[in-house]
Amino acid sequence: MSKSAARLALVCALVGLAASIAAAYIHYHLLFDPSYTSFCDVNATVSCTQVYLSRYSTFRGIPVAVFGAIWFAGALLLSIMGLVGSESTRENAPGYLFAASTLALAVVLYFEYEEPRRADDRMDLLESADADARAREAGRARRRTGDRLRREVKAAELLGMSFRSFRYYVKKYNLR
Repeated sequence: MSKSAARLALVCALVGLAASIAAAYIHYHLLFDPSYTSFCDVNATVSCTQVYLSRYSTFRGIPVAVFGAIWFAGALLLSIMGLVGSESTRENAPGYLFAASTLALAVVLYFEYEEPRRADDRMDLLESADADARAREAGRARRRTGDRLRREVKAAELLGMSFRSFRYYVKKYNLR
């Protein structure tokens, strides 16, 4: 690994490590102080708080930013190896960094693949809940219609007229 490539990798690893640590700090701060507002909350559309509090911000209870910090710490060590290590270590550092980056990219692509499937599962749940709500409302409407008809039949009987003539007068004089 050349010195300039090692320096570039070192700077990128430092920036990534700082961003991951800041994200983990904000995540934990939001968990313990719900009224905290992050510096990256621009508006309702661009809001880090919504991301940090979503179910995708953790993996088995650990914030994803912690995994990013661990990876960037490893990349930082590999960059330092490529900068100050022996000749054979400097030659091997780019290969290790490439392998680690490929593994990290595979993990990110897996999460990107899984998210729409989880979103589809959530949409299926929402649609089935919506269908259940519509069915319950239709049942209530049928019951209300049945109750109204029973009341109208009873009113027609009390007035001494047929149900058909009662409906005619209700409709004619708009007596709802």
